[in-house]
Amino acid sequence: MSELYTTEILYADACGNRAKGSTIHPKQPLKIAYRKFTPTATKKSSKRLVNLFFVHGNGMNKGIWTVHIRELFQRFNGSTDSNTTINTAVAMDVFNQGDSAVANIGKAGYNHDWKDSARDVISIMENEERESFVSTPNVVNILAGHSMGGHIVLVAASYAPHIVGATIPINPVVNIPEQGHYTFTNWFKAGYLRDTFSDHQDYRGFINGKSFFQTFDPVVLKEMLGDDEQVCEDGQIRLKSNTISQLVNYNSMRDNLDESDECYAEIRTPVVYVTSELDFNHYSSEFMRNLITKSRFEHIHLPFGRHVVHAESPYAIVDIIQNTIGSLVRQNSSPSPIKI
Repeated sequence: MSELYTTEILYADACGNRAKGSTIHPKQPLKIAYRKFTPTATKKSSKRLVNLFFVHGNGMNKGIWTVHIRELFQRFNGSTDSNTTINTAVAMDVFNQGDSAVANIGKAGYNHDWKDSARDVISIMENEERESFVSTPNVVNILAGHSMGGHIVLVAASYAPHIVGATIPINPVVNIPEQGHYTFTNWFKAGYLRDTFSDHQDYRGFINGKSFFQTFDPVVLKEMLGDDEQVCEDGQIRLKSNTISQLVNYNSMRDNLDESDECYAEIRTPVVYVTSELDFNHYSSEFMRNLITKSRFEHIHLPFGRHVVHAESPYAIVDIIQNTIGSLVRQNSSPSPIKI
C-alpha cells in the first residue's frame, strides 16, 4: 500500500433504463463496483487538482489500472516539484465483470449496451463521487479506457461535456473493418477463454501459456488477477469475469459500434487517441479523425505493443497520461472544455 493514498472498493447504483436483455428481469437494479484512490496528504490550495477515471477492456477488471494509478500518484502527489495534485482516482468494473459481476449474480443478462456503461461512469461522477468530480472548484476530470473501455469513455465524453475535461482511449474498439474482424466463438473453441481451473497449477499454466495475458507486465498481471480470482472450497479457481460475460460483451460489440458514430461526432472535449503498432486496428485513428473536430483530436501512435499495450508497457501509458495532465493544466484555468 502506498503512503500517498488509501484505497477502498465501493458500490454504486448502476444507471436505470438499461438496454433490453441487460438484466434477467427488466426492473432488477444492478450495482457497479469501483476502487477509489484518495490522497492521504492535505491538498494545497496553490496546486491544481485532477481527477482520473479508468475503465477496463473486456475480460479484465479495475485492477489492471492499479500500477498506472500508483505511478501517477508518485509523479504528482509524491513530487515537491509538481504544481498538480491528483484529487481522486477511480477504476470501475463494468456491470458483468470483476466485483460488479459478483454483485450482480443472478441479475446480469445476455446483452451489454456499452452506452449503458458510459452512463454508469457519468452517474458515479455525478452522484457517489460528486464532491470530487463536480463540486470541487477548478478541477480537471480525465477519463481513460482501454479497448471496450476506450469506447465507453468516448461515449461518456459525448454525453457529459460539462464534466469531462478530456479522454484518453487506448486502442479503443470504435470500428471493426473486415480485415480486423475476429470470430470470438472460435477463441472460445480454441481454449483462449476459460473461467474455471482445477487448481493453481492448471490456472498458472493457462495464464502463462494460452491466455491473452501472458505478455503483461508481471506487476500489472498480479494486480489484475488479484481482483478476479476466487478460490472455491474444492480447490478450484473461478474467475469473476467469466466466459459468458466475455462472450456477451464480444457479441454485443457490433450493435454498439453501429450505433456510436453519432456519439463520437458530439464529443466537444479533447481526445488523446492512443494506438499501438501491433494492434489489429491501429488505423482506426483516421476513422475517428473524420468524426471528431481536429482541434480536439490528438493521435499518439506507439511504435510497439499489442492490443493490450497498456498492460505490457504501463509506464509508456503513464507518460502519456502525465503529459496530457500537464497540457490541460497549463492551458486551462477553469473546468470548462479545453483544446489540445
